[in-house]
Amino acid sequence: IPVEDFAELTGREFRSSRTFRDALSRRSDLTGFQESKALYYAELARVTFDPLKVDALEADWLSEGQVAAIRRLSGRTFRHKWAVVEALARESGEWRLRQETKVNKIYNKEIRRKLEFVYRAFGVND
Repeated sequence: IPVEDFAELTGREFRSSRTFRDALSRRSDLTGFQESKALYYAELARVTFDPLKVDALEADWLSEGQVAAIRRLSGRTFRHKWAVVEALARESGEWRLRQETKVNKIYNKEIRRKLEFVYRAFGVND
């Protein structure tokens, strides 16, 4: 994605994904896929792995490796969901999404559901 076209958008907040996409489309001819990627990386979502919440975590549908990865992030705060995804994947391969193929579709869907749980459990609403 040619990021130099979007320099004037840096630091701005948008009320909805629609207004963000409109701002993108006024500045370039991104494909729908590229717009979705830009939205994913731009979305602000404060996630704090509060030590008290981490210690109290009860999620028997997460693997031991996934829980251990969460515990290793205790005390850290992230501003973007993509940063949480990357941090968890660094801590445990059990958080890594696989290549988008038919064979991996169910696996990736399960990982995304678990990530949504993490965002809800550790998300901070200011």
